[in-house]
Amino acid sequence: MTLQEMLQRRSEIEAEMGTILETAAGENRGRNEDERKRYDELKTELATLDSDIAERQEIEADQAKLAQRKTEAPPISRSAGPAVIVDRAEDSDETKGYRSFGEFLHDVVHHRTGELEAHGVDYREQSMGTTTEGGFLVPTGFIDTVLEVPGTKPIVRSRATVIPAGDRPDAAVEMPALDQTGAGNMYGGVAVTWVDEELTTEIATVPETDAAFKKVSVQAKGVQALVPLANKLVRNTTQAEPIVRRLLGSAVIGAEDYAFLSGDGNAKPTGVRSSTGMIYVNRTTASTVTYADLLTMLGKLHPDSVGSAVFVASQSLLPTLSDIKDAAGNRIYHDGDPTKGIPSTLLGIPVVYTGKVAAKGAKGDLLLVDFTYYLIKDGVGLTISASEHVRFETNRTVIKVLRSVDGKGWVTGAMYLEDGVTTVSPYVGLDIPAVS
Repeated sequence: MTLQEMLQRRSEIEAEMGTILETAAGENRGRNEDERKRYDELKTELATLDSDIAERQEIEADQAKLAQRKTEAPPISRSAGPAVIVDRAEDSDETKGYRSFGEFLHDVVHHRTGELEAHGVDYREQSMGTTTEGGFLVPTGFIDTVLEVPGTKPIVRSRATVIPAGDRPDAAVEMPALDQTGAGNMYGGVAVTWVDEELTTEIATVPETDAAFKKVSVQAKGVQALVPLANKLVRNTTQAEPIVRRLLGSAVIGAEDYAFLSGDGNAKPTGVRSSTGMIYVNRTTASTVTYADLLTMLGKLHPDSVGSAVFVASQSLLPTLSDIKDAAGNRIYHDGDPTKGIPSTLLGIPVVYTGKVAAKGAKGDLLLVDFTYYLIKDGVGLTISASEHVRFETNRTVIKVLRSVDGKGWVTGAMYLEDGVTTVSPYVGLDIPAVS
């Protein structure tokens, strides 16, 4: 399909989806089984189509930029000897003088070490426990470019508290965490009292207290991605760049989100599902989610997190959640508009779907989380290297990327509110039914 044909098809899909919703609303009812099935089919097709459209537009835009640059500025000398970089106005420390990620990738894939060194690109040993081979640090100006995948937004990173790499990117960082796990300890052991300060020469005595502090230690761990590409494609870096960026970006974002949500902390981040601060509540009915379950989860959410929390749900829960009604029979789920970045909501709270949590009916298939209470510690940036020897017999060049990062819950345990009885948390999950 051409880009114009894809845009036309998107309009047709949106129109049909709108008709289904308007028909059900006009008859003052929910969608019937056939309508829900057709709507889900259209929604899936729309998501795929949006991704294809974004990729096609990105490729055409990159091609236009490359064509324009060929006429505006001279290229880097590709001589066999020491690299010679032609002065250019757009050179900067962030891009190391490269005009595009594709230009940088060309030098890495073709082992142009002289060019890379002349640009000031750093070489780093990949010593995160995966291999002793090294890689070249991707210039910081291209990292966001690599990780910006059309139609894909990180679930956790975009909402979490991110600690920058700093001067020692792979060193452990200890963050203070208030211990709010004891009754009467809402403020982490700091006693707060009202003092009657009379206007006399004597100063009222404020009681001394010992604040109970805990530490949360985060230290970047390495995650490696391998992308095999046909040698014929690699030779044409202009064509390979958008493909590599999409594959790498999707892989890195996907690996991070899975670890931040479901990681066990063993040589990887500790996901929010395994956080010591997580509160799990039992569902009322096995293998489903009810209105009562949602209210119970909301009742365990920290009051300060209500405005910033999101539901994270297994993709397999979409039909169930979209059909939940309150006690009066009102539908509490509202469809969003993915084409405009408007999320679906449940009880007025955004809901995002993923395959990176438990499947429907299992512990942790639905989470209610305020990710501002989740810490992400970035290590060294992306390092990238290439080898044509690993898949020599299949005419493939393997591009290897290493990224170091850690993640951990900032809250160390369920929090007591001021009443000394009620426990809450910024992380709430749905468990299986209680055993009677």
